[in-house]
Amino acid sequence: IMQGGNYPPLPEVYFDRRGYHPIERVLADTPEAQRRSYYNRAGVMNYAVEGEQMTAFEELIEYVRARGIQLILVNMPIADEYYENFDSPDDYDLYMAALQATARRYQLALWDLEGDALHTFGPREFADFNHLNIRGAQRLSDELAERFNRLRASEAVVGHRP
Repeated sequence: IMQGGNYPPLPEVYFDRRGYHPIERVLADTPEAQRRSYYNRAGVMNYAVEGEQMTAFEELIEYVRARGIQLILVNMPIADEYYENFDSPDDYDLYMAALQATARRYQLALWDLEGDALHTFGPREFADFNHLNIRGAQRLSDELAERFNRLRASEAVVGHRP
């Protein structure tokens, strides 16, 4: 039982039948003072590329693969300002190295939507530093669908799934 006084009410959040929560806010239109409030470090707290978090990630990969599901790792886009949340400039590089090593170890496709210079997402497509708004989510969905369709077409030509 949690004790400790009064807690603020939970925000009302709408999820559609697909589990999607549309965010209309545009990071580029957010005043600087409010943007500074986003530096709450929530996205990188308790973050590690080894230990129990990596073990849980690998268990998820094995669970999905055991059921014959083709898994594709997707490195999601983040706003440029998000990098200021990391404790060290090397943290993102360590994360990417771990993600790439995991993709190699399990022979998984890795689609990097953050590091792809041709498909960068800008501040008009983010609601905050690491959540896309409606515009960004639509663009992400279109990009993933296009990549998936290309993958399926190449599998049809080759005649098998990797």
